[in-house]
Amino acid sequence: MKVEDIKQRLEEIMAKLQDDEVAHGLEDDLAKDILTAIAHGESNAQDLAMEAIKTYELDFERWRA
Repeated sequence: MKVEDIKQRLEEIMAKLQDDEVAHGLEDDLAKDILTAIAHGESNAQDLAMEAIKTYELDFERWRA
């Protein structure tokens, strides 16, 4: 996984901010994919994590059950 991949997915999330449920699902999927990449030895783990944290700056409701 590359930082550019994450940036693209962040753009996809931003495009869905009007739908909290969809945006939150995309955010969760991104986090899972990043963690999986890191667990499999991705060498740029810190860079990936720094990009992933940016999702928490996005303004949408995050509902948990």
